[in-house]
Amino acid sequence: MEVRVQCKSRIPTPFSLEGCISTEYLRQGISITPDNAILLKPKETRVFTVNYRPLERTRPQTFTINALVLGKEQPFITVTGACQGADVSLDCKTVTFGSVVVGTRVVRRLTILNTGDVTLDFNWNEKKLGKDFSVVPPSGVAQAHSEVKCDLIYQPLEICKDAKRDLELRFNEAPPVYLGITSTNCVERPPLTDVLNFQCRVRESTVQRITIKNDSMENWTLRPTISNPVWNVPDTIVVRSRDVAECPITYSPLVLTKNRAEGNDSGSLFIGLPTGNALLYRLDGVSDPPALAAPPLERDVVAKTTHVEKLTVSNWLSVPQKFVVTQQWAHDAKDESINIKGVPTIDVPANSTREYKLNFSSYKEGIFKGSVTFVNDESKEYQYYNLQFSVKPAKDSSTIEMRTPARQRLVKTVTISNPLAKAVTLVSKADNPELIVPPTIVAAPKSETKVNIEFFPLIVKEYPPSKLVFSSAELGEFPHTVSLIGTPALQEKPTRLTCALGQAVSATLRFQCFSKTATEFAFKLSDPKQSAFFKSSGSGGVKVNACADLKVGQEVSVDVTFEPSRVGEYKETVELVSAAGGSYVFPLMGVCTSPQRPQGPIDIKPNGTAQISFKNVFNENVQFSFVSEDPRFVLSKTSEVLPSKKSTTITVTYKCDDNAVSANGKLTISGVLTSIVNAALAANAAASLPMLVQDETNTKGNKKDKEAAAAAAAAAMIPAPISAELAAITAQATHTWIYYLRGMKESDVVAQQAASPPAQASASAAKKGK
Repeated sequence: MEVRVQCKSRIPTPFSLEGCISTEYLRQGISITPDNAILLKPKETRVFTVNYRPLERTRPQTFTINALVLGKEQPFITVTGACQGADVSLDCKTVTFGSVVVGTRVVRRLTILNTGDVTLDFNWNEKKLGKDFSVVPPSGVAQAHSEVKCDLIYQPLEICKDAKRDLELRFNEAPPVYLGITSTNCVERPPLTDVLNFQCRVRESTVQRITIKNDSMENWTLRPTISNPVWNVPDTIVVRSRDVAECPITYSPLVLTKNRAEGNDSGSLFIGLPTGNALLYRLDGVSDPPALAAPPLERDVVAKTTHVEKLTVSNWLSVPQKFVVTQQWAHDAKDESINIKGVPTIDVPANSTREYKLNFSSYKEGIFKGSVTFVNDESKEYQYYNLQFSVKPAKDSSTIEMRTPARQRLVKTVTISNPLAKAVTLVSKADNPELIVPPTIVAAPKSETKVNIEFFPLIVKEYPPSKLVFSSAELGEFPHTVSLIGTPALQEKPTRLTCALGQAVSATLRFQCFSKTATEFAFKLSDPKQSAFFKSSGSGGVKVNACADLKVGQEVSVDVTFEPSRVGEYKETVELVSAAGGSYVFPLMGVCTSPQRPQGPIDIKPNGTAQISFKNVFNENVQFSFVSEDPRFVLSKTSEVLPSKKSTTITVTYKCDDNAVSANGKLTISGVLTSIVNAALAANAAASLPMLVQDETNTKGNKKDKEAAAAAAAAAMIPAPISAELAAITAQATHTWIYYLRGMKESDVVAQQAASPPAQASASAAKKGK
């Protein structure tokens, strides 16, 4: 690293680094050149080189260096440096095997500790070990800040004595490390004390115990030696004087013996005694297939949803393992409605576990059993799980709201997914008959099918939630919840009627009925007593047969009559209501005009009669007067009090002296609404006007008849100013109808009879009273 120093003084300045770097800094590799004294001229720049050459691995540290300026020591620079290097060792410096019986195999576990910052390649120098020793693995890679396990194996083939030897561990970028091996004494195999047989499942353990007896007067500290690491015993066993102690022997197989070329596990247990004798046990082990990795797993799964089952995969070895995943299920593997997926392999680091995710889904209900096995292809070791998935009915695929006015069809779409490679026929079922769905649906293979559902309400109602299910043996059920709400229908088109006062006119109301059963519609008016409209054919309902075609419906008609009692506009609403067919609302608008232009002429034969029917259309009793202008037309009555809504017949007789001459006449019918006149009199009660009330002794009839008869006598009792106003009111309350009359001459009668068919002439004669 270069450092530039510039003299900003106006005079030359002495500058020196001589003696400024301490011995400790020099030992750690810090140096600066040049380090001799120099004289810096004004504005002169000198370059100094800082060198850092550590001889060993160091942590980051800071170096502060001063300089002599004008003979005084002042801070110059601060340097931070670190050295990454190798730092490797063994977990022990010596290994002692003790006495080993010929033919036995003794293993000691060694750990290489790489606490340095770099990754190192290592190898054991086995040439110095001899034929009785070996190391597994003989070479490898030690990652930075990690550990590597190695096994030092001693397997003597003959009796020998070797007090000490060294084992060299070499590295590519670090000094070698040495391991001392002491007390390697190979003795002749003593006679077998006993044979111990072990059997358990692989990756499990079983324990047997042997008894060691001490008959001496001293305590014994024994160090058992196992030739095969698949067994293990305590490092030391203390047997007190004249006592016994147990030595537990644990068999923990990690490999299934049937997968091994050499067959069952074998080994020996050697225990040297202070007496010079020894105990030797032969150890035979058999490992059975592994048990389940966990108790059988039983899960409840909802149909048409994905369940993720997490299985723990263990690695019991000190090296990574790759497992191939195999599955076996009881159901038909070709059934595409059941989907079970997971990755085909899984890598598990040494002495650790990983989670394996198994995805399960089924379109239909049922119980599905199977197993998932994780197999090491090299060693054939495996672990497995037994699983059972109980698939419950599917939850609602969706909640559909269908809100529409009565008699207005609403169509919505439901999607059904078919993952199979073949077409599937589904049956539909709805618990509400108002919901219209196709009875069967064919779902195309590997696609989504759109299904139209229809709601056609007839009545206004919010139905309870309805259940709609599409089902098949291959795909199970697709349930849906449907909310059905029928809102009020729009009113029918308005019907407009116009007629003159005293007349009536009818109109036909037509509508389409969609009732599935025979029903009767009630005819309702908003105010039947005050209405000018009524059902033409009586007061009963309208009976309708069941509809044959629900899509088209059937036409229903009902006649309504408009008979006004006053001049002006009328508004009414007719509602036809049925519990099965719903409600139909018809707005009615009526206009009543003044009595029509004169009616007629009414033909009357010479010396014949004619019947004229007249009805009181008002809501009160009215006295009508009947006047004929021509005396040749004689009336059967000149006045009559007609009750409200009642009819009468006026007989008109044509009296003539000469049958060859025709005559023209006019019948005038007039009536006064006394309710209007009495209302005007009541309004003028402040002027002490008497009410128009006739003496009950002079008039026969009911109260309304008496009030009508009193109208004529009231005028004489009214003062002149009031009389004029009353006259105007009376004129407004008076209604007049005119009928033209024509007296026929004989020749006209003959001509009319000749032109008319016999039946019509007979009917005409009956009407005229002949």
